[in-house]
Amino acid sequence: MTITDLNNVFQYLTLGLLFVNVELYLRSHNLFSKVMAYNLIFIYIILNLITSLTLEYLYHNRIENLYLSNFYLIFQFILFSYFYLNLFKDKKQKKYVKTLFVVVILILTIQYLLYPLRFFYFNLLEVFLTSFPLITYSIIHLYNSLATKGKFLYINAAILIYLSSSTLIFFLGNFLRGLSKEDSNNIWLILKILYSIFLILFTLEWKNSFSSYKIKAQS
Repeated sequence: MTITDLNNVFQYLTLGLLFVNVELYLRSHNLFSKVMAYNLIFIYIILNLITSLTLEYLYHNRIENLYLSNFYLIFQFILFSYFYLNLFKDKKQKKYVKTLFVVVILILTIQYLLYPLRFFYFNLLEVFLTSFPLITYSIIHLYNSLATKGKFLYINAAILIYLSSSTLIFFLGNFLRGLSKEDSNNIWLILKILYSIFLILFTLEWKNSFSSYKIKAQS
């Protein structure tokens, strides 16, 4: 099996995992619709599915799709910033999230106003600004969980593992465009494998926190 074949296998595997996760979280919607963390996770999964289907369509029609990464990174940053803001109980930690949120959005707004064409390329500054804070929040939540029983540890692990690894790959984004197709495919295959693990951890979170089995165990 060639690298291209493996890329295709993991491409459709991730799409399958996205559909499974949407179905699972939709199944629990009536029970957890008033839980903010659940709603944020559910919205994020739907956003991922829409983005993946759009990218698939644009790729097969040979339409440029780099600009979508900017939408995705910004919405991911917004959703997970709010996610951790709801998880953190310490006032200093909450203030840290709020401050970083304002700073990141302000910097990106100024950058796109001054250099609007950067919206159509991999924006390395945006990758760093939208990913590094989330990695930091995940580490803080992991530290908080050592003292008390932590919530959403599978989601937290997914964010820490995937963003730490994928951020490096996104940093190579512009460089990858100059590589041979084979070398580029090797690197993107690693990203797709990491993304599959990321989605599997979301599935495990549903089973651990939102499944009907969990409800019965708590009752």
